[in-house]
Amino acid sequence: MYKRHKIMVGVLTIVSFFASLLLQVNYNNITDITVTIISIALAVYIAAMSALLGSPYAKELKEKTDSQVPNQTMLGTLANYLRWAGRLGIITIVISCIYKLKPFVIENKIVSSICAALSCSIFSVNILFILLIFVFLVNSLTKSV
Repeated sequence: MYKRHKIMVGVLTIVSFFASLLLQVNYNNITDITVTIISIALAVYIAAMSALLGSPYAKELKEKTDSQVPNQTMLGTLANYLRWAGRLGIITIVISCIYKLKPFVIENKIVSSICAALSCSIFSVNILFILLIFVFLVNSLTKSV
């Protein structure tokens, strides 16, 4: 990942964590929406990878060195972002499913708030990855047309 994106992920994680704590967000209220959004995002990632396979644009990306990561091609950078987005998406879906389980009730209010804030932070980072990959795909579309 690019350094600026790593910084964005770190800042977003911290800000969303503390905002969730201050607002006392109940993650259980948004689990259904979270699973829906992340599932759609994962489907788009898979479709984007499928569309790139064997395309002339993928060959162009494979030959072009990434200016910010000199030892990696642009296709490698995209694959890295898609890999991270996929992992985070699956983690978010698993966390949301655990929240939906009836036995999963945390009696301690502080621990419950921290778990909800962490879950919201992970979801926020997923939204950032959706944005970053969307921007890349739109930019790619304009270059390939």
